[in-house]
Parts: sequence; C-alpha cells; structure tokens
Amino acid sequence: VSRIGYCEEFCNFCGKVCPTEAIRPLSIEEKRLIQIGVAHIDKTRCIAYDTDKICLVCNEQCSYHAIVGDDKKRPIVKEEKCTGCGICENKCPVDGESAIIVYASGVQKKLKPEDLNNNKNQAPLNPAKSGKASS
Repeated sequence: VSRIGYCEEFCNFCGKVCPTEAIRPLSIEEKRLIQIGVAHIDKTRCIAYDTDKICLVCNEQCSYHAIVGDDKKRPIVKEEKCTGCGICENKCPVDGESAIIVYASGVQKKLKPEDLNNNKNQAPLNPAKSGKASS
C-alpha cells in the first residue's frame, strides 16, 4: 500500500526483523538491486496526461531514475530501472487513488547495477499488471 508508505531506499530493517523470512534479509546494496514491483501510470488520472499541465513529481522523487519525462514532459516508467519501492505512488499529488500505482512482481528479480546508472532517455518496456505491491 504505497499510498500509505513506501520502501525507503537505504533501509533494510524489514528483512532484519521478519520472523518468518517472508522478507529476506538483504544488505542495502543487495536491496537496491531487487525488483519487488513495477510502477504503472494511469494516464486517465495523471495530471500531465489528463490536463496537459506539467507534473513530474514522480520523476523528482525517484532516486532510481526509473521515471522520465517524454517530449511533452509527461512521465514514463522505465521498467528495467524500477524497483517497485512505491515512493512515486506515495508522493503523487492526485487526490484519492494515485495516478501511478506499483504492481507487485510475481517473482523478485535482480536488476543490473548498470541499469540504475543509465541516462534518463531510454524507452520504457510494457508495464507488468500483476497484483498490487505493498511497501
């Protein structure tokens, strides 16, 4: 439920305290390379798409550079960089349900370190639409 909270980038406390290891203990470095979900933009709710006003709050909040602006300064999710942390959904200024929603990955996958450092101009992949992620 990223609207309530999100997965802090430099925190791994959940994995340290989970008694069943449903959340695996990971170092900060390992955690930053694990994709637990992928953000998807609902263009019917997004201010930038729905009203043609510039809004890139999700881009400004994403420290993984997984959200970029297109030529009209509308947000696009780059799946290969998105960890599913949910900060974009949490900080979205749209009232009610966020215009950007993180969906859980069926299987956690490891991201490539170089993908976290690439420039912001690559085209996104098609978003996954499995279950919604919790933070």
